[in-house]
Amino acid sequence: MDQMYDDNELEFMQNVNHHNVTNLIEIYYWDKQLYVFMEICGGGSLFGLCYKTGPLTEQEIAYVTTECLQGLHNMHLRGYMHRDIKLKNILLTDAGEVKICDFGLVEKMENKTHEVVGTVMIRAPEVSMAEERGSYDERCDIWSLGPQAPHASPPPQNKPTLVKSAQNIQKPPLVNFRPRSPSSSS
Repeated sequence: MDQMYDDNELEFMQNVNHHNVTNLIEIYYWDKQLYVFMEICGGGSLFGLCYKTGPLTEQEIAYVTTECLQGLHNMHLRGYMHRDIKLKNILLTDAGEVKICDFGLVEKMENKTHEVVGTVMIRAPEVSMAEERGSYDERCDIWSLGPQAPHASPPPQNKPTLVKSAQNIQKPPLVNFRPRSPSSSS
């Protein structure tokens, strides 16, 4: 069998179920191949959306950040760290729900890893210096989420709004997002 998924990733997908984490539908092993079926996130990645439509508004960034923090909090409560939070690993459903994806670098926090992983430009300093300074913890995920906001935010000059840009490419605008109240979080 080709090893496209490691044991940590499969275990994580089977054990974590949260409305801000892409959910595992089914795993099949057939004809020496492993097939992993995840929920569909038809809105694509936040990176792709920002590339196509332009920057997000401050309200949209706040919403996406809040939803990501809820997903990360749930992962951390279950003992996992993502270790590669970036705009390409944040997906949107057709309904505008925010989902964290790509669990290839997920690690159990109990393992006290010294492994330097993740996207260089946005990984936490303690991850970059892990070989010299020792292990790191789940706070690396929170740190990595922070540098993403400037990449999704509007530049100082006056650019078209997200709604106008979104309408030009026939995509539903992000302003249709309905933030969840803290009491409805899993």
